[in-house]
Amino acid sequence: MKKAEATEWSFEPDIALPCSRCWLSSQNIMRCRYTFTVVSDVALPTSVQFNRGGTVFTLKAEKGRFTALVVEQPGVKMTNFGRLEAASPGGIGRVTIPSDPVLPFVQMEIRAVRGALGLWGVADIDIDYPQVEWLPESEGERRELMISSFRPGNTPLGSRQPRNMPIDQLIRPLLSWRSFLPVEIPLEFYRRGEEDMAKANYIEAIYDFYFVLEFLFAGGKFTKHAVREAMLGSEEAKRVLVEAQQHVLPDIRDNPADLARFDARYRYRTLEEVIDTITDIRGLLHHQSQTRKQNWSPASPGEFKVDAYFLCVAAHTAVLNLSTSLLFVPEEEAKFNATALTNPEGRRIVLKPIPEPPGADQIKVPPPTRQNTP
Repeated sequence: MKKAEATEWSFEPDIALPCSRCWLSSQNIMRCRYTFTVVSDVALPTSVQFNRGGTVFTLKAEKGRFTALVVEQPGVKMTNFGRLEAASPGGIGRVTIPSDPVLPFVQMEIRAVRGALGLWGVADIDIDYPQVEWLPESEGERRELMISSFRPGNTPLGSRQPRNMPIDQLIRPLLSWRSFLPVEIPLEFYRRGEEDMAKANYIEAIYDFYFVLEFLFAGGKFTKHAVREAMLGSEEAKRVLVEAQQHVLPDIRDNPADLARFDARYRYRTLEEVIDTITDIRGLLHHQSQTRKQNWSPASPGEFKVDAYFLCVAAHTAVLNLSTSLLFVPEEEAKFNATALTNPEGRRIVLKPIPEPPGADQIKVPPPTRQNTP
């Protein structure tokens, strides 16, 4: 079976379920299989299969455990098939994955019942990253099909391509650890926010980053009006929010729908409107009710992606400037300069500045200034 991985994939704007009329009118008819990884402690001696109106469900067992949910749908009308384009001399190849009109509906169904399955030992179902297989049922389909399966993925932290970082910033905090005791809380919230962003846990990330800003700039206030006034009264808070308005991260900039939402909610808003937006989101996420007109689902964190990215930049700017202000003062600089760096064999290590690549997308940091510790 031919396989290819794609890092980017998309769906058509409209989700249309296949009907008998469209099955007969199109040549791109395919049987599709979707395999969703299951995390569970459910004992399952053998795989269990059942049919619901033509859709085949399989509770897959592996080593006596429920490990995957497989959904197989016949007669899916595809706009086209996956393509592999060979690389030109000196260039790179290209993989094109077609939109799938049925997968979003299957994901919606599983999302609706995932909580119910959680009552019976199913800890999680990876709805966002299933393995997708196209199953040809004729010789013509086999010839046409260049890619027969793929799985979108999110590379976990710790296994991504290492990035060049200033090594001294890994050493200085360990030498100056006492300076960080009073600000451990906002820095830890920021670290957890970055971890949640890497996992696309945008709702949790919003809480993490909002608490960074609340800790540093709200002055102990918690109500929307009081937080708004406190932030408007803080020059540093206003600076980091303006920076976040102007600095659009690539994950948002490269997605037209996300960029349009970012522009509408943040970039082209006044500072007062931006503060109202983030405090409103915090209020929205803090409550749930059956009678509430505007509700949200913990199973749909993507609705808050743009808000999480905005708060990520604001919180990053705030804690980066805070950390810099604690490290680059004369007494802490003296500690670092007096510390010999060697490898385990005793050879001296000299740290050199990291050259910025042309057009590097970096957040600007103002000259460090001594701040009163919150």
